[in-house]
Amino acid sequence: REGRGLRYGAEVVRGLATTAFQALPIDRIWVQYHPANMAAERLFAGLSFLPEPRARPRGLRRGQCIGVTQRSAWA
Repeated sequence: REGRGLRYGAEVVRGLATTAFQALPIDRIWVQYHPANMAAERLFAGLSFLPEPRARPRGLRRGQCIGVTQRSAWA
């Protein structure tokens, strides 16, 4: 609890995505989160993950929200 609001999550996701784009031949990264998790929604929106309601990636859990970012949008 004491780590909430300190942007550790954003730092971790940013580092993982940056490393993935540098090391792997991928052009998209998607995340999935529960619709009631407003903190996750804000986190991913702040990191340029856009909602992708029609996405159906393998492993998608029913009722989850999907966010996607593209290599070209990642800074």
